[in-house]
Amino acid sequence: HVWHAREIVTQSPAALRVERALARRAARVIAISQAVAAQLDGANVTVVTDEADPAFFYPERAGVFRQPCGLSDEVPLVGTVGRVDTWKGFEVLLDAVPAVQASRPGTAFVIAGPAVADKEDLADRLAGRAASLPDVHWLGLRTDVADLLADLDVFVLPSTEPEPFGLVVVEALASGVPVVATAAGGPLEIIGPLDPDAGILVPPGDA
Repeated sequence: HVWHAREIVTQSPAALRVERALARRAARVIAISQAVAAQLDGANVTVVTDEADPAFFYPERAGVFRQPCGLSDEVPLVGTVGRVDTWKGFEVLLDAVPAVQASRPGTAFVIAGPAVADKEDLADRLAGRAASLPDVHWLGLRTDVADLLADLDVFVLPSTEPEPFGLVVVEALASGVPVVATAAGGPLEIIGPLDPDAGILVPPGDA
């Protein structure tokens, strides 16, 4: 029995105890990050991180996404991609829009991703708020994420709880895009002492 552990359990201490008990019964646990591995008993845990597929994520894809969205190459573009859930922090990015546009006029924002099940109302509220802000494009589900990432000037991962890993951060970096991410969970292993030029880490919830 090999278990691929991909989540950080935050629901309750009882849920984490169940997770640890189940992990001990596996022949091997493959964790996607040290952050995931740290919550499990380590004797049978191996960390194998995800990587961006170089056939899809590379800087030369730039130049495809912007024009259909009405964005010129000269517009500074900040974006994020992810499932819409309560802890993904999209509201924090929206909080940051006025300050960014005040310091860098003309900056546009794109936010892409579908709502998780039962979070459609949250997605609708966030989409409505995005529509009230200038130059903010709420895109919903997209099939051209690789093109989108390559056309950004900055990628933001604004999660308010620790990311189990943050594959989209790796994909953005592979696309040649600098990253601002919250300093919790997987991003600490991607952006940090081993690669200090990859991006900037900020406190969770800090617009």
